[in-house]
Amino acid sequence: GVDRAVLTNRETKILEIMLRGGNETMTDMAKELGTSQSTVSRTVRGLQDKGLVRRESGKRGARWVVFGRQ
Repeated sequence: GVDRAVLTNRETKILEIMLRGGNETMTDMAKELGTSQSTVSRTVRGLQDKGLVRRESGKRGARWVVFGRQ
């Protein structure tokens, strides 16, 4: 699984939001976390760079896929 010790608090919170359903937008996550969309975008980019998340598009819309979940 993902070693949460190497994740920031914000990264952990974003992963938790994604694991709930995976359909959340950057705007949804920013509102929930009380931060800017650009901060969420930058954090998600970091998670993607670490190979922890990927955005998948399909016939029913886009969703987040989280790797290494417990």
